Amino acid sequence: MAAFFHVFSCAVRWGDMDAYGHVNHAQFLRYLESARIALFEELCGTALPTLVVAEARCRYLAELRYPATVTVHSALQKVRGGSLEVVAEIREGARRCAAAQVQLVCFDPVRRKPTRFPPDFLAAIQGYVSD
Repeated sequence: MAAFFHVFSCAVRWGDMDAYGHVNHAQFLRYLESARIALFEELCGTALPTLVVAEARCRYLAELRYPATVTVHSALQKVRGGSLEVVAEIREGARRCAAAQVQLVCFDPVRRKPTRFPPDFLAAIQGYVSD
């Protein structure tokens, strides 16, 4: 199990639900995205390289319904030259609702190719990586 170091909280909105009366599966990915953005903003501020999602896996464990507040617990793992994995859990209180892994790749938007992480980014995340 990952050593989660970052916690992001957000309210479930009425519009997050689908016709079945529970939070739509795609909204779970938005919660994870919002948590990742907050995590990297806290660690790196504006010195963030372009990171793109190479792979996303989400295991749905329990449904969510409005009204609720969810927390996304995140950790960084498997940092390689230009890729890393963010592992996360979405919880409502103590109840685990989803477990996810997102593989991110550093991307050079000018060359349109993957690239290595810049040294300042690696320094900013160094103390937060668990393997």
